[in-house]
Amino acid sequence: MRIETSSDTSDVMNVTGFLLTRDGGKTMHMVTPDTRACMRGNTEQHPAARLAGMTHGVLNVTFTNATAETLAAEIGPLLINNSTTHHRFRTYYQTEMNMFGQVASNSVLTLEDVWWTSNVTGSALSHWIRMQIPAVGHAPLDALIRAQQEQIQGLPLKRIVVSTQTGANGHVQVSTTTTEVTAVHEGTLGAATFEIPPDYQFIEPPPALPDLASDSAPQP
Repeated sequence: MRIETSSDTSDVMNVTGFLLTRDGGKTMHMVTPDTRACMRGNTEQHPAARLAGMTHGVLNVTFTNATAETLAAEIGPLLINNSTTHHRFRTYYQTEMNMFGQVASNSVLTLEDVWWTSNVTGSALSHWIRMQIPAVGHAPLDALIRAQQEQIQGLPLKRIVVSTQTGANGHVQVSTTTTEVTAVHEGTLGAATFEIPPDYQFIEPPPALPDLASDSAPQP
């Protein structure tokens, strides 16, 4: 699978290039023709894990009161002329981050609605979309989230994620992300579309941190 990006449409990467996977989403490469470079990506690593990896253990994070549940699994509406199934997921956890003796507490509540169809084939696309839910870095909670996502047995046509973060001081921040497929076209692409030019420079990403949770963190 190849996903084209540009500086006008990609607020996250702010680059012109493409994401490439040749193993169903298990490994992703970000290719930037302007710099003739390619970096292997980690789709499962949570931003907190990346930050902790870059701080070489200075940042310690613990998780408590972690829960993940399925609130709905039902027939959904027609979307772009395809029948859908609707799932609603709820995830909650509390974190405590300690860096240089400074402690910050936070709670995260996420409500996710997904409308998916089994009518559109393409294992690479479906698998990659499921892998876009990053690991939070707490193995028991990550397992629960993965179990939720395994219920999606097709292509998500619409996804709405509402995340509410509450700090220890009571400050609340709400973010909503909506992703919707507006058209699907089937065709044949040449093999060169999925190749990385041999003269491109490969750049290794920062090392991943396997699990941020300490051994003393309460288990869900």
